[in-house]
Amino acid sequence: MIDASGKVLGKVAVAAADVLTGKRKPIYTPFLDTGDHLVVVNADQVVLTGRKEEDKLYRHHSGFMAA
Repeated sequence: MIDASGKVLGKVAVAAADVLTGKRKPIYTPFLDTGDHLVVVNADQVVLTGRKEEDKLYRHHSGFMAA
């Protein structure tokens, strides 16, 4: 069970992925389903930082060699 109140969305997602893939178990094997289940409580209180729109820089290169 993960309590998401006051935590950043990305960190909650990473913690959930670790549990669901079984990486916290000693019998972890990448190709096996370990059968874990997860409940996220207080998901409506998760924190969204909202800075990515200003900070993210998109670059585009066509690959065309100019003469």
